[in-house]
Amino acid sequence: MSLQLSPKSQRLRARKAEVTHQLIVFRLRQEWFALPIHVAQKVIPLGKLYGAGNGTDVSLALYQDREIPVLDIQRRIFGTGSQPLLPGKAASSHPTNHAELSPATPLLLLVQTSAETTIGFPLDTQPSLRRVPESAFVPLSPTYLAGGQVRCAKCLIVLDSEQPPIFLLNLDQLLQLQPTLPPQENIALPG
Repeated sequence: MSLQLSPKSQRLRARKAEVTHQLIVFRLRQEWFALPIHVAQKVIPLGKLYGAGNGTDVSLALYQDREIPVLDIQRRIFGTGSQPLLPGKAASSHPTNHAELSPATPLLLLVQTSAETTIGFPLDTQPSLRRVPESAFVPLSPTYLAGGQVRCAKCLIVLDSEQPPIFLLNLDQLLQLQPTLPPQENIALPG
């Protein structure tokens, strides 16, 4: 004697069987991006940045007596010709919790790299957490990877036809991109 499941029970069973992944999702320009939640440490208000400006996409922030390298992921993703997201000046106020954050308050997403170091990514909107079914992950076409506007993406996440797709970022690629530096010359130090 076999047990028949109702159609609703069958749908619930199928939904439970599909593997889901937790992601932190944020918006840059008009596109949506995600990183695996296990790399995200926390989101804090973006305070004063040191060494920002002059075309660099790396600066430094101080948080809890630690130096945090801050990478302008917008420039890393969209290229050096894009407007930098890193502000040249510090935010004038430093709210202590998320309830005090206004929509215009820049934020810093702290992530942990595979080398166990902390890196900050500036964001201009509050990120969110999402559970995404494995079936929503779609490979990017080689043509787009070779010539598309978005760099450092692993794949695309398509939840349904009414929602915009989300680019899943490759953290290692984001960290490896280095700006083109002029050749170093031997400089004699005074001594």
